[in-house]
Amino acid sequence: MSSIDYIAKCQRYRRYQVVASVCSIVAFGAAVVMSAWVRDGCDSFACVLGVLLTATLIGGVMIYTHVLGPQKRARTLGLLCPSCSKPLAAMNGFPDVVAGNCRHCGVQVLDSL
Repeated sequence: MSSIDYIAKCQRYRRYQVVASVCSIVAFGAAVVMSAWVRDGCDSFACVLGVLLTATLIGGVMIYTHVLGPQKRARTLGLLCPSCSKPLAAMNGFPDVVAGNCRHCGVQVLDSL
């Protein structure tokens, strides 16, 4: 891939990271609000079950946005080294290639820089 394509893909990856972070913050805020609501009074079994299901959903969102989502997005954008399958973009979404070579194994991944 060319360096221009690589930079464009890194920018798309960075935008994904920002959206995923916002989703995670919203999920965390929902968890805080729910914990305050439970503290005020949640005595029935249905209420406790609802809280557990919602907490599971919030945990799933947070795990996906921090662990699984970035790996899947890097794979779909082609930001993995063809040789060692390590990410070519750092976790913060910025380019992580030195002189057109993979930082981990040294294979040439960019046509020109």
